[in-house]
Amino acid sequence: MGGIGGYFGASVCVLALVGLFGQRLRALRIFLALWTVAGLAGALNFLHTREIWNLVPLLSATSFPRYIMPSCEMAVVILAVLGLSDLVTSTRAKRLFTTSTIFMVLAVLLLAYDARSLNSGVVMTHTTHVVFIGLGLLPFIALGLFLILGRFTMARVTPLLIAIVLVGESLVLFFVPTAQSPKVINIDYAPIHFLQANQGQERFLDFAVLYPNWGTEFGINSLSAIDLPFPKSFKNFIENRSLPRSHARQPVRYQRRHHRHRGPRARARRALSRVRERLGQVPLGAELGRVAARAHQARRHRGL
Repeated sequence: MGGIGGYFGASVCVLALVGLFGQRLRALRIFLALWTVAGLAGALNFLHTREIWNLVPLLSATSFPRYIMPSCEMAVVILAVLGLSDLVTSTRAKRLFTTSTIFMVLAVLLLAYDARSLNSGVVMTHTTHVVFIGLGLLPFIALGLFLILGRFTMARVTPLLIAIVLVGESLVLFFVPTAQSPKVINIDYAPIHFLQANQGQERFLDFAVLYPNWGTEFGINSLSAIDLPFPKSFKNFIENRSLPRSHARQPVRYQRRHHRHRGPRARARRALSRVRERLGQVPLGAELGRVAARAHQARRHRGL
């Protein structure tokens, strides 16, 4: 689902609808359905539902659509698994399968009609245009196969074929964006190599340059996060301890060595001075992350 961090395939929604009306584990099925509806309403801010979610402490400072979607997707997948299981054991589920498929065909047609305005004025290459036409037809192909398989729900092989269609649609939806991603990107390895060589058992914090998933990619330890609030005590620790002279009350450490290696220390002071001047103009976290790295490097140059 564009702009909110996730999507649902048409085939998995059909099976989730079948799973919703099963007899076993009724409380679980209802809860999963309610959670999905509430999560989607909040992610899309339907009828200002986000204001209700924001009553949860700190949630207003979080990228809600980014972090609610995985749980909604898992809820739909679990319902789809229950629906596929019901197809094997329940005659009622076999009848409901065709009804759910027809409902999804109508829903996809309505969504496609409503999304027409989003494509106006978009300029694409011929290859990209063909790819998007194929993606637009994909849910209709999957649902068409479901309508055919719905005529043979009594056959023992039908649940397997339904599962193959579901997995096939999901793989294509996952593969196409991955194939369209950049094959080569330019990376500034200097800060990465510095951390790899000097970090040891410490952790780095950066809000603007090295994103959290880079720590996993390059084997460096991070305290960062994306679109999540940090505890106030942690923010105060960075301000009071990580940056020398960031507060007037804080004693200046290592004064007895101020006559040695004045260059790095002077650069750190100038960086801090720039931060004080810009605190009201830029996000605090970005500057603190950069200056903390500079101050740490300056202390290492002094041999402290």
